[in-house]
Amino acid sequence: MYVKVKVTPESRHDTLNKVGTTLNVGVKDKAVRNLANNKAKELVAKHFGVTIKQIRIVAGHRSPSKIFSIETDK
Repeated sequence: MYVKVKVTPESRHDTLNKVGTTLNVGVKDKAVRNLANNKAKELVAKHFGVTIKQIRIVAGHRSPSKIFSIETDK
């Protein structure tokens, strides 16, 4: 399954909100050394009830707008 995610680094709180077909994720971490991406993956994994290893970034590694691939159990 593919999910559109918009990540906002350096937020006050770690948040996850669904707006239409996009997940808006706010993370406290800075956008350096992949910290914000890793935290965003944690929040999305928790939201969908999967492990972090089941999520990978398909597009937008250096952009706020990303596409995540989520492997769900069959």
